[in-house]
Amino acid sequence: MTKLLLLACMALAAFAADDEAILRAMYNSSTPRPSAKDAIVYTGAYKTPGFGDATPDRFNPAEKRLNQKNKDRILQVNISAAHDMAWIYTNNQITYETLEEPKNHSFQNYMIEVWKKIDGKWVIAARVARTVDREFPGDKKKSQ
Repeated sequence: MTKLLLLACMALAAFAADDEAILRAMYNSSTPRPSAKDAIVYTGAYKTPGFGDATPDRFNPAEKRLNQKNKDRILQVNISAAHDMAWIYTNNQITYETLEEPKNHSFQNYMIEVWKKIDGKWVIAARVARTVDREFPGDKKKSQ
């Protein structure tokens, strides 16, 4: 019985390591990370959270980002005991250009993504990001 329990624990540990490797590989890929159809996205760039495929209203809808590059650094990965949910905490450097002055933009943010497994595939269920060194219009308090 003890050997069986030990083998089961070893199998679960290997399963968790495989899931973590899969999630890390998705971050290192140039392919966009998949989102669930009912995913929620909330960042300081939008007036309201986005749900599913709907694109929320940007604070600056005229801003057209060109050549955007995101450099992600994973700080922590946690996977549920059932291996059907995970959350990943990252630090990101985002750079892009615009046609308006100033043309070059760069800022850093921290992000938490909640992942769920659907039909054996990992997809993003929720994404929340917060900038470190940039103020978005939504950060400003309304004047009274």
